[in-house]
Amino acid sequence: MNSACVAVTALALTGLWTAQAQQERRKWAVIVGINDYAHPKVRDLKYAVPDARALHGFLVDEAGFPADNVRLLVNEQATLREIKRALGDFVPARADANDMVVLFFAGHGAPETSAAEPDGYAKYLIPYDADPESLYSTALPMDELQRIFQRIRAATLVLIADACYSGASGGRTFGAPAGTRMLELNTRFLDELAKAPGRIIVTASGPNEVSREDDRLGHGLFTHHLLEGLRGKADRDSDSVLTLREGYDYACRQVFEASKGQQRPVWKGEEAGPVALVDRRARIERASLVIQTQPPGASIFLGGVMRGVARPELIVPGLPAGEHEVIAKLEGFAETRRKVTVSRDAPPVSITLPATRGGLRITSTPAGAKVIVDGIERGQTELALNDLAPGAHQVEVTMTGYAPTSRRTKCGPARLPASI
Repeated sequence: MNSACVAVTALALTGLWTAQAQQERRKWAVIVGINDYAHPKVRDLKYAVPDARALHGFLVDEAGFPADNVRLLVNEQATLREIKRALGDFVPARADANDMVVLFFAGHGAPETSAAEPDGYAKYLIPYDADPESLYSTALPMDELQRIFQRIRAATLVLIADACYSGASGGRTFGAPAGTRMLELNTRFLDELAKAPGRIIVTASGPNEVSREDDRLGHGLFTHHLLEGLRGKADRDSDSVLTLREGYDYACRQVFEASKGQQRPVWKGEEAGPVALVDRRARIERASLVIQTQPPGASIFLGGVMRGVARPELIVPGLPAGEHEVIAKLEGFAETRRKVTVSRDAPPVSITLPATRGGLRITSTPAGAKVIVDGIERGQTELALNDLAPGAHQVEVTMTGYAPTSRRTKCGPARLPASI
């Protein structure tokens, strides 16, 4: 096949949804990205988590998905249990028949020999805690997704998978059965997923291809170009309305060219009218802000409202672009204020909170020794002090029958005392 992309599409309705109809449709999403896998035999990835975070930011900040309607699972959060809970419980319990649901997975896919499949291979999405020696019991099979799809009531259900199943070396796949040099997989499993109206399946590559990551882009090749297209480059008719199909067509061309024809995305499914994701005709530019604190655990305030706790980071979505003041508060540390500029490409903001008082935990063997700090007797071991000024202090420990011990040491924050 020489075409740049593979697409099987039927339009159930013609014409673009009106702005009013779009507003009546609630939007939901589950976004999964896994770089670091628990099992040592599963090769880690570089850019699946950046892909997931970038799509999360796009959906919330630019596509009008309410932040509370979007579930983001990355790395150790993306266990098989939590993925199934999000797909099979969170969305079905909330989405109505008129809604739009987007499911996104960036991570490994893998094949496994199966006599039940027409091409001889079962296909799996690989969660954080998968065991490559037991995919049937620890990974998410594609036919399970079909059952999950049946649980979701939505006018439009989109699955975007930046993973592959070929088992070839490199990219977002592993696990070709022993003795297999190149699997000959077919797309029938995608046809089954997309056979109901309004169900759209988009994969980053064909069934016998590799989904590539690109060090220059810092993303998966497909996800990068899909988002680039949906952010404006795919708007070929210049109507300021970006549809999923426009984004897919743009990404297809870019991925085919960048991979020299070795990676061809696939679209399967029947649209109930073109799926408009972004309407830029009347919008305020918004973006997410990622805040990290040292030490972690600080409460974050914007505009006088607490927005959450940085553990170790906090994503605040949907902020108007421009300057904002961030306030970080943590017991035992000085309140810290920072002026930040919110924009789509802004890097994470890192805030270091200075300690307002220090702490020491002093122990001895045997216990019961007298403790003198900076020339002042403070008690007996084991002793915890939380009222010291930040910095270095002279600590002396004495006990009858034992040689005195003296040490100059720097105390830690009062809530995280240093020990000597």
